[in-house]
This record gives sequence, C-alpha cells and structure tokens, in this order.
Amino acid sequence: MQTKTKNNLWVARSRAGLGLNQVAHLSEHSPDVISRYERGLNIPGLEIALKLEIIYKVPVQKLFKELYRQASREIREIEETNKQSLLSHSIYKNGSKTVTAKEFCPYNEFLKSNLPNEIELETVTRHIIDLNNMVMEYKSPRN
Repeated sequence: MQTKTKNNLWVARSRAGLGLNQVAHLSEHSPDVISRYERGLNIPGLEIALKLEIIYKVPVQKLFKELYRQASREIREIEETNKQSLLSHSIYKNGSKTVTAKEFCPYNEFLKSNLPNEIELETVTRHIIDLNNMVMEYKSPRN
C-alpha cells in the first residue's frame, strides 16, 4: 500500500478557480501527474512545486504544510544534535587532559543559552575549526 502525502494542492487550485487541465497546461505537466500530486500519491520536484506556487499564488510551505513541518522538525533535531556535538568536540590534548570546545570556546555560554540558527552555528563551527587548526599548527613539528 502506497503512503499518501498530505498537501493543500487541490484546495489551492479550487480557490484559484482553475481546472485540472488549466494547471496541467500552465505547469507543462499532464493532468494525470497534477492529479497524482493533489492526491498525495507523488511529491513534485522543486521545479514543479515552484510553478504551482506561482500558479496558485500560495507559498510552497503552505501547499505542502505537513512536509514543511516534518522537515522543520528534522532540521531542529539535527541542530540540537549538532549543538551537543559541538560542545563536546575535542580541540586538543594537553598532556593527558583533552580540552573540548566547551572549555576552550568563547561561544560556550551562547551555545548553552540559545539554540543557534544555521548562520550562527556556521560561525561557531568555523571558529572551532580555526581554533583547531591553530592548535594543530602549534603542535606540529617545525622544520
């Protein structure tokens, strides 16, 4: 049995006052393909999803609200995992002690108090990589 994906394509088409054949013509897809998208039997690729957004004048995230929510949840879970991983990332060993990003990074308090967005997480990640490279450079034998 095939799993159906909930979407708002049929509702958007109805509100736009368009027939299935009209949408098929505007999107350059067959009426059968558009119908399969509306019934949730297939998920359109990015190009057709953007065309449908333009045709219906409804943002893709609203056309595919359930998929958007699912993707958002998955991203937040990954961000949380990355935050935890970032805080425990080993920077260098000082004798027998391993120094972690949590102990070494000035962003430590920020990371504890906030869930960084993608740009902030990238900034912190680059900072940690730069620190790691500096430590590795310092520890490498000099010629």
